Amino acid sequence: MAVKEGTVAFEETTPYNRLFDLDVLIKEGETAHSLSRGELNLPVRTCLICGRPAKECGRPAKECGRSRRHTVAGLQERVAVLIKQAIQAN
Repeated sequence: MAVKEGTVAFEETTPYNRLFDLDVLIKEGETAHSLSRGELNLPVRTCLICGRPAKECGRPAKECGRSRRHTVAGLQERVAVLIKQAIQAN
């Protein structure tokens, strides 16, 4: 749980850290599953472009991606801006 909290804190520290989607896997018996933000009562990831929820209740229902709300070009432009911010910050 502490590792997941740390990954979420990292992802949310700066806008460009949002480019990382870090998963924490938990082994339960013979199977493993990804620990969700919802399991820790943490806010869901949001869309890089508009801020809407990227996932609903920990399920992989990517609201903007599934509905194609944004163009690929729009997403590429936003990612380029975030990368430039990261370069300038260092």
